[in-house]
Amino acid sequence: MSKMPSKDAPHAQVMANQVAVFEGHPPRDRSKEIGKQIAEPERYGGAKRFVPQLPGITELVIDFLAQGADFEITTVEKAIYEGNKLFERKEYLKAIDLFGIAYEVFRFLPACDRYFPVAHDCIVRRIIGWSILGKFDKGLEECLVALAIIPNSPIVYFFQGILYSKCNIPGVKRDLTPLPP
Repeated sequence: MSKMPSKDAPHAQVMANQVAVFEGHPPRDRSKEIGKQIAEPERYGGAKRFVPQLPGITELVIDFLAQGADFEITTVEKAIYEGNKLFERKEYLKAIDLFGIAYEVFRFLPACDRYFPVAHDCIVRRIIGWSILGKFDKGLEECLVALAIIPNSPIVYFFQGILYSKCNIPGVKRDLTPLPP
């Protein structure tokens, strides 16, 4: 270990001391860690949870990140805040896009910053938006995504039932018996 530099030490000496402290420790390779997070469902509260990719959102995320955003929790919060403002102004498609961007940025956060109800909430907001716009099939697809994030979510089952009733899909069996524990 190196000594702490004095206040009078030149900048080069301070840098040399800091390098000496980390000498012998290679930089951490996070690619394996991120790949593991994406490939395997996480154990969270005894349930396996998975955060699947949303189709058709990649270009929107790239454009959003090109405006100066980064893969941080603050980016997720900013996208949700802007999406809520657009939702209040009844600009549902733009709001749905921003909730999707927030969700996709969330997917790549480190495990210590991942709080699954945030991702679930982004998808539920998208489900509500699709329902308002009358795109019930897209809402039903997103119900499956939300159930992958938080299995057996009552709010998602509620919206799924509403969307099925609005779809009037012939041949769909609507079994309302409770699921086995």
